[in-house]
Amino acid sequence: WTPWPDGIHLDLFADMPLIAAARIDLTATPTVDAAALAGFNTQSLCHSDILQGGAQAATDFLKDDDGFTRFEVAAGRAGALRRGVIVRRLLEIETYRNLALLGLPLARKVSPRIQHQERTLADLMRRLGEGHGMDASNQALDTLHRLSLDVGRTLDEVSYRFAASRAYADVLRARLDRLEESPVGEFSTIARYLENRIEPAIATLTAINKRLDAL
Repeated sequence: WTPWPDGIHLDLFADMPLIAAARIDLTATPTVDAAALAGFNTQSLCHSDILQGGAQAATDFLKDDDGFTRFEVAAGRAGALRRGVIVRRLLEIETYRNLALLGLPLARKVSPRIQHQERTLADLMRRLGEGHGMDASNQALDTLHRLSLDVGRTLDEVSYRFAASRAYADVLRARLDRLEESPVGEFSTIARYLENRIEPAIATLTAINKRLDAL
C-alpha cells in the first residue's frame, strides 16, 4: 500500500507544512469489523455510531508507520452522498484537531520566560519599595522599562497563535456535534475523547494569556 495515489506529484508538497494526514478505510458493512478494531490501541480507541446510527466509525488517533491517523468507517447503511459527508467530516475533525493544538508547543516554549518575567517583576517591586536612593530607583525603573518591552514582545508572539487555536477549537466542537455520536459498548466517542484533550490545552493557552495580561 502506498499513501499517495497515482498522479500526485510529491514535489508540489515539498515546501508545505504538514498539518494533518489521515487514512479513512470505508467498508460496505453495517458495523466495524473486529479484525479492524484489533489494529487499534485499546487505551485510546474511539468506537461509535455516527449520524444517528447511519454508520460506525473507529480510530485511536495514533499515527501509523506512514504517519497517518487511521479511521475505520462501516458505511453499509449509508448511500454514496452520505459516505462523502462522513469522509469530509472526519477529515475536518482531524485537521482542526491538529490546528487547535498548534498553540501548545508555543505555550510550553514561553512558559519559562514568563516565570522569569514574573520573578523579575516581583524583585523590582521589592527594590522600588525599599527605596535605597535615587540611583537605585532609577536603575530599577530602567529594568522595569526593559521588562515591559519584553513582556509586550512575548504577548505579541503568542496572541495570534493562541487566538487561532481557540478559534480552531470552536470549529472542531461544531464539527464534532455534527457527527451525532453514540458510543458502541464501553468505548469512548470521538467527541468525548477529543474534548478531554483539547479543553485542557485551550485552558493552558488562556491561563498563559491571563498571566501576560497581569504582567
